[in-house]
Amino acid sequence: MFRFLLLPLLAILALSMAVTAPAPKESAKPTGILVLDNCDDQYQGKEQYQDNLTLLDPTGKLTFRVSGFNNCESIGSSRMVAAEPARKCIWVIENVAHRIRRFDLAGKEMLTIAGVHGSAIAVDPETGNVWALAGEGQIGKGRTVVYDDQGKEVASYDVSGWDIAYDAKTKAFWIAERKLTKITAAKGQVVCSVDVSAWCASSIDVDPRNGAVWVAVREHPQVAGSWP
Repeated sequence: MFRFLLLPLLAILALSMAVTAPAPKESAKPTGILVLDNCDDQYQGKEQYQDNLTLLDPTGKLTFRVSGFNNCESIGSSRMVAAEPARKCIWVIENVAHRIRRFDLAGKEMLTIAGVHGSAIAVDPETGNVWALAGEGQIGKGRTVVYDDQGKEVASYDVSGWDIAYDAKTKAFWIAERKLTKITAAKGQVVCSVDVSAWCASSIDVDPRNGAVWVAVREHPQVAGSWP
């Protein structure tokens, strides 16, 4: 199962998780901790940036570190890393470089999808498609875009969100921002959509035991009715 923490843009992901698609019997499931950091104190005006993606094994030993990412601080806690151990790859979205990148478990870049201005990603374990919340930096004005493993856009839904999580029990995605929306992975059907915040929800997670969804909402001093 996935575990994330952004402080304020420190994404930590546990790779030891249950997935729908079975891994080959001859190989064990990959395990470890992924960290997407915001170490570079600059995010504009440079030719190259030094934010990093790091994979640590279960003992804390460095497996790989890839530099050259460009991220910046945000309202925090969205899922910017999505691991897919069955297909042995890692997806990352950058909120300043405006792109999605896929890496293998050795840190080799396999694919780049340019022009994605988004806050969070999640993977459909049934298809391997990556779902991205493309908000263009404006709360309430984004959409949800789906790409296949070749980087081709295969679907787009008029659902705005800040964070996204996959529910394996119902094979659907939960998307949170001002509204909390549940949408099926296979057909993109909206199951439900309810107001949860006057401003924005910053983080979401799904209990794998029963499919219950937990949402963290944010307060904004200039938005009436918002509350933490």
